[in-house]
This record gives sequence, C-alpha cells and structure tokens, in this order.
Amino acid sequence: QWAAIHSYQADFRVRMVRINEYPGPQFGVTTVGGGCCGAGVEQLISFTDVSAFPTANIKKNAGVTSQGLWHYPASITDTATTKQVAKFGTGGTYTSETVAAVINKIDGREQFVWFTSWAPDWSSTSNYLQHAHIHWMTRGAFLGKRKTHLSAQIDDVQLGTDLYYPAGGHYKSTTADLNGHVSWQRNLNTRLPQGSSFWLEFAHNGNGDIEAATTRSGSENYCDPDTAVYQDDFPATPLEFQKPLGTGQDYWPDMFTTYNWTKACADRDSFAVELCLQHARRAGVSLLLLGATTGITNARKTSDVGAST
Repeated sequence: QWAAIHSYQADFRVRMVRINEYPGPQFGVTTVGGGCCGAGVEQLISFTDVSAFPTANIKKNAGVTSQGLWHYPASITDTATTKQVAKFGTGGTYTSETVAAVINKIDGREQFVWFTSWAPDWSSTSNYLQHAHIHWMTRGAFLGKRKTHLSAQIDDVQLGTDLYYPAGGHYKSTTADLNGHVSWQRNLNTRLPQGSSFWLEFAHNGNGDIEAATTRSGSENYCDPDTAVYQDDFPATPLEFQKPLGTGQDYWPDMFTTYNWTKACADRDSFAVELCLQHARRAGVSLLLLGATTGITNARKTSDVGAST
C-alpha cells in the first residue's frame, strides 16, 4: 500500500504530510533520547526554514509552547534527502536544540513530517504549526480562505476596580494606560502578515465615567442627578431556575429610567474624553456593556436591568 501511495506521489507530484511520526530512516532522521516532555517541562517549537512555504507568512525562530504535546526530538542522518524546517528548543534533559520537522525529497516524491503529537481541537500551537504544511501541501493555492479570529475584549472600561494587592487599594485606568494600549496595537499591526489585523474591543461601563464625574469637587454644578447608579447586590440565581412565563422583576432604579447627565458632566472624567477621541481616530472597537447582567435571570426586558453606554 505504501509503495502504491509513493508511486502515485511521484507520478502526479502529490505532496504528503505526516504528523505525530516516530523518527526513523524512512524520514532521514534518528531519535535523540526517548521523547519529551513531562508536565512543567518546556521545549519551544519554532520554524528554522520557511522558504518552502512562503505564502504562509510565518516568521522564523519565533518559539511557541509544546506543553501538552508529547514529541520525539530528532537529528538528521540523511542530508541528501532531508531538510530541517522546524526545531525543538532546549529543555528538560535536552541541552541542545533538536529537529522537530523535516521535508524529504525521496525518489521523486516529497513529504513534510512532524515528530510531535497533534491536537488542533485544543492546542493553539497545533493550529499555528499546521498553517505551514497546509500552504506547503497545496503550494499556496487552495480553495477558499482560512481565517483565525481572536477577540480581545476589555471589560468594564471606565469603571474603577478594587485591588487585592495592596489591600484596600483602588485603580481606574488612566489616559496614559489607554494611549499605551493604542500605541501597542498600532505597532503590532505593522508587524502582522498582510491581511491580518488586531483590534482591542472596549466594553464600556459608562457608570464609571459618571462615578468619576460626580465624585469630583463641584460636581453639583455640572451633574444632575449628582450621583452615579449604585445598586444592591442581586440575589443569587437558583441552580435549577426556570422563569415562570409572564413574570419578571424590575431591578433598575426609577430615577435612572432616562439618561439625564449632560456632556459637560461626562467630560469631567479625562479618561472618557480621551476614549472618545481615540474612538474618533478608530483606535479600537467600542461595545455596549449591560450594566447589571446578573439581573437578567428574571427580568422582563433588557431595560429592567439597565445598560451603560
């Protein structure tokens, strides 16, 4: 069967990818040690030669974790047919780098071989590494397109947070924090491959803006009402809660049925002002955050728990 497959490859120039293989002479390599790695032992995996799959836009020597992926470090024994394309870094009992993947050219056929286990269902490393051999196998021309989505959402933007350390501390993001994230994002996007982009998603909690505005001296001259929204904790939801049809409970205070604060009041928080400026410059994605999601269980409608904008 293998002979038939190899003949088919050679006749029609069909490339083969093999994963989770044990190093041996059929791949032009031999094992180095007995395999790696146990829990807590790290050997970073990185590409050493990306010339065979240029359309993948993968960087060389950018190590990613091998945690949870048992693998067999190898060394090349047949340089005439075998080229290293990825390596394992040092770690555990291995004091030198070893071969993680090779490309073979044997008797008119080609194969891409990985010496590591594979788990794209949970491992971000496997999902990243496979981008190389997909482009190699298809020669960069495959139907459709491949997209990977990463959502980086920052929750409760504008709201202050109590600190564990130091005990009793409190922190609210500053304009310097915001501008630092914007600069980092712009710099990152200059280094991503063509067609890729990264955007921070700011989930606003507008109550933080009003808290900052109304706790400053003189707020009564700008803010009416001169207070943010403060609510008691909602009761815990029973484990097997079932909402009776036609029922519901309104948790939202009557005095905040409409948004009555003026822009002059909201602008008393310098962070809110800067956030609006950065939004106008398209420095991030703005999202609406429900002000009290825990109250939705037995709510009649979204406005019963309120929304911060």
